[in-house]
Amino acid sequence: EFDWGVDRITKWAEDGGFTFVCTNIYDIRTNEPVDWAEPFAIIEKMGIKVGFIGLATPETAYKAHKARVANYEFRDPVEVITEWVPKVKDAGADIIIALTHLGSFQDKEGNITGEASDLCAVDGVDAVVSAHTHQSVCGLVNGKPLVQAYKYGRSFAKVTFIFDENNKLVSAEPFLDHLYARADTLKDDANMLAIYGKYEEEMSPVLGKILGKTTVDLDIALPW
Repeated sequence: EFDWGVDRITKWAEDGGFTFVCTNIYDIRTNEPVDWAEPFAIIEKMGIKVGFIGLATPETAYKAHKARVANYEFRDPVEVITEWVPKVKDAGADIIIALTHLGSFQDKEGNITGEASDLCAVDGVDAVVSAHTHQSVCGLVNGKPLVQAYKYGRSFAKVTFIFDENNKLVSAEPFLDHLYARADTLKDDANMLAIYGKYEEEMSPVLGKILGKTTVDLDIALPW
């Protein structure tokens, strides 16, 4: 979200208690990767060390506010991840997932295209998490799972990995859980409702102000 300014990115990480992961954004003033993101992360679960390599779409360079990205270079994702896979393996990762904001698309026959799909041709990449294009994508490319969980939290993506007794990857299966399609099964979270209610009350004087009127029906049929 470069349109809000890079200083916001650091603040979001502090407020959320998480770390941004990205390898292909470089500061052109230093010719070094940006200092507000780590190139990769390794998380151990059930004895398996899962490596995540972060990548941002090069489209950011011309789709984000020009002044906000003037000091940054968004390098080719395939070239960068090819360079980093051996480093993450050397750091101890058993498998590597490309955690990206790269787009993808899937047609009615299940064929997957888009810049995220190119990563599935890179040796050492075991799965790809896509984003950016707000699509529901779930399938295999070169035998590797690629998922994109639609948009705005309306779906969740899941990849199930099966390992042998030596922690060697045997298989991986992608899955999408379309929450909007089963909204009647979801329960309200009291904590989230309290947070929402607080801000709704604070913003009501602004949100309740009438700015204009229309006699034309602007309703749009959406799939949720």
